[in-house]
Amino acid sequence: MPGYNERAWAADIISTINGLAVGHHMPIRRAGGEYSVADATRHLFPDVLLFKDPQAAVILQGWELKFPDTDIRDDELFVNATAKANALGLDSFLLWNVTFAELYVRRNGEFGRTPIKRWPELSDIRMRDEVQRNEDRWRALLARIIADLNDRFARGDLEGRPFVEAYRSGGVVELILANQPLFASSLAQRFGRNAILEAEVTHWWESIRDEHSGGFSQPAPALARFILINWVGKFLLAHYLMQQDQRVRNALQDDALVTADDAVRAFEALSQVCDFWTVFGPLLAQAYTNSASWSDLTELHRLLSDLRVGGIDHEQLLRLLEDTVDVGRRKLHGQYTTPSPLAHLLVRLALDDKSEVIGDFCCGTGTIPRAALSIKQEYRVSPGNAAQQVWASDRFMEPLQLATLAMASMAPMSSVLQVFSEDAFVLTPEYVAQLRDPHSGAEVRRALGQVDAIATNLPFVAQAGRALYVGRIAEVNQWLSATGLRKLSGQSDVAAYLPFALWRILRTSGRVAMILTASWIDTNWTDEFREALLRCYNLRAVVVSGCGRWFDNADIVTHVLLLEKRETIADPPDDEEVSFCVTERHLDDLADAESNRAAAAAILTGRALAEQVRVRKQRHDRLREITALGVGWNAQFVNCDWVTQLPLVLVSSLFNMGRGERRGWNAMFYPAPGHGIENEYLTPVLRSPTNVVGYIATPDRVGFTCGETIEELARRGHLGALAWIRRFEDQVNKVGEPLVHKLARSGLHWYEMKPNTTADIVIPINFGDRLFMPRLQERSFVDQRLSYMRAQDATDVDLAHALLNTVVAYFWIEGMGFGRGLGALDLNADKVRTRMRMMDPSRLNADARSEIVRLFEPVRNREVFDLPDELDDHDRVAFDRAVLAAYGIEDVYNRIKSALLSLFSIRKAATAE
Repeated sequence: MPGYNERAWAADIISTINGLAVGHHMPIRRAGGEYSVADATRHLFPDVLLFKDPQAAVILQGWELKFPDTDIRDDELFVNATAKANALGLDSFLLWNVTFAELYVRRNGEFGRTPIKRWPELSDIRMRDEVQRNEDRWRALLARIIADLNDRFARGDLEGRPFVEAYRSGGVVELILANQPLFASSLAQRFGRNAILEAEVTHWWESIRDEHSGGFSQPAPALARFILINWVGKFLLAHYLMQQDQRVRNALQDDALVTADDAVRAFEALSQVCDFWTVFGPLLAQAYTNSASWSDLTELHRLLSDLRVGGIDHEQLLRLLEDTVDVGRRKLHGQYTTPSPLAHLLVRLALDDKSEVIGDFCCGTGTIPRAALSIKQEYRVSPGNAAQQVWASDRFMEPLQLATLAMASMAPMSSVLQVFSEDAFVLTPEYVAQLRDPHSGAEVRRALGQVDAIATNLPFVAQAGRALYVGRIAEVNQWLSATGLRKLSGQSDVAAYLPFALWRILRTSGRVAMILTASWIDTNWTDEFREALLRCYNLRAVVVSGCGRWFDNADIVTHVLLLEKRETIADPPDDEEVSFCVTERHLDDLADAESNRAAAAAILTGRALAEQVRVRKQRHDRLREITALGVGWNAQFVNCDWVTQLPLVLVSSLFNMGRGERRGWNAMFYPAPGHGIENEYLTPVLRSPTNVVGYIATPDRVGFTCGETIEELARRGHLGALAWIRRFEDQVNKVGEPLVHKLARSGLHWYEMKPNTTADIVIPINFGDRLFMPRLQERSFVDQRLSYMRAQDATDVDLAHALLNTVVAYFWIEGMGFGRGLGALDLNADKVRTRMRMMDPSRLNADARSEIVRLFEPVRNREVFDLPDELDDHDRVAFDRAVLAAYGIEDVYNRIKSALLSLFSIRKAATAE
């Protein structure tokens, strides 16, 4: 029959497989294919897909088909099949050119070129026109192939992949986004031919370019990506709804999706019959989606039809839609999706009466507002009333589409959801939100007023995004000054300003449960922030995870703060208490309502629950007393009241202290071997604390420290140093600035580094599993990754070195810092210089001094262990006890050790799986 081709053959194969599956309960339950239009230049998905249970949305395998004139070992055929299998996360694929069929299986993450099974029964068929004449033969072989594959799937040799998993791996979205460059070019050309469209795009771009551009420098690429991602979201949601609402299926027939313009109208009409205006409504320039992109999108549409994704649950759908959001952009602006158990905990902490009005004004994809609706319904608040008691807003439109979806699933279809786009900094009780009627998309205006509670995950804004908030920061600082409070430091996180911006829309005595990065607790902007926070709010509780990070997709450690708005702005009373809480269960274990309520109860009452939450309450007068000694609030998660009993002295009274040298351009100032520089211009340097294994350190590099003029070097004939300088004088840095200008310092030659930061003892800035302060064998120069301690003339360095390595000193190190992502201790040289304390050596007599130094010797002469092992070492225990006994306070040893290990374990919990 003329015209019989690969496409017609694929259709016959699919119908044959489906016929073979009828009445059988084998792994292969059906087949699908023909996803692209007939004249498409490329195909995203395999010619044939094998599926499992029709309701499971599981893809078992993909097949690539060719006629006999294409060699079965053709490189392009294999590469295409491999790419499609990878995009769908499949562990196998089949190639069949009629003549031969070959099965390929992924081994160790890769598809090798050797098939694990070959069917050569039709090796005599060599011509295209022989295919249809041999229909009975290839149908018979097809039945044998299906039987073989069914057997392999049944045994577990082959597995397939749920579409949810395949999609979340990112391959499917990347296939669609591969169209972005060509689509962007098409858009840019259209802008030049349509002045109104260009004006609209320019306005859009100027409003979002720094905050929502996805890293693009021009509007067309950013808009193209945004449109493509939105199309994917539209189709995903539509196919989810199809099995629940026949109107969706009717609206999205193939003849309604011939062009992107057709589809825009179809989705707009659809939004009027089944809600979800913010998802289905049109986007700027979406109707101009280019033909190649639209071809791929319609292919995805047909695949979703075959998969019947309406069978997946709502939570899975939300996760799929969240994965369409540009991850890079979310990271830039701190839009990390709040895990559902944590969202529920926040709402339980914030709400007093469950019928109160609660808002999340940095709502992102809506996990917290959805939790609010869920908890209200848990307490018998009707769905209609609950929808009127929850506000959700965000600065960015894209995540609000998902927030709308998240909330719509919990509210009546007729409810006007209180979801709107606005910057949280500008909200006031008089603010009028522009909402949408879910059926018509008509605007509904509603005043915000004051809310009873706020539950929110404050955004962590990277430095690249800080410039966007300069005006907002100034407004908050102006308000703080007018209220009699100190302005926040210019180094404060953007999120630090939001509790004061939101203060005006919260009623008196209303509660805020907010997630904030752990940096708030003890950093260079803490004092001003904490003072203002405590005067505006009663800080009821601070919560930290003692069992893994709350956010798996971000290397940041966060706290939950529970606040209650004061009647008047005033200092907290001395007897007012803060509960410092440590959760002892993994976040997943708080997913059920009972466990979640129990954790919230412990935090709200300030009473611990065994194996749930540890709680330590502290009065404000006691907080001030302990903080004055230099111990940070981070230490308040453990019992640290004993610090006031210790005879202490500032380390800076015995040592000159500061950060190691930070000269810049390491290649010049830390010469590699073979440099040829004269020895008098070199000095030993300790650069990396990771190279230090024990309590005695030796320099690991040399530094170039030349203070002579070029003329003097030439006069002396010191050609090595002169050649070294000449080597760099014409170089530029990474942004093109000449080094002779970039490295210029007042009073120094541009190539000069004075060895002023010499040290006897050093403190690593980024502690990990080990806490220790090594002594240099000889006074040496140290790098910026270390804090230097240079002994004053009257200081007994041997004794000081011992006292700086006691359990007391280690607690001070741990208590001054706070845990960062990946379990590192955040500590800086200024903090060490101004706050580090040690046991006062002047309180010891000569005999005690000799005994302490003697007992320290076996510790000093070995490697440093990880802290838990270090503190259990026999020599270490004897040494620590002897030090405390010399001061007459040995009874406090167990409390110090326990507190230190607890703090350490909280910090290291960030690395727990």
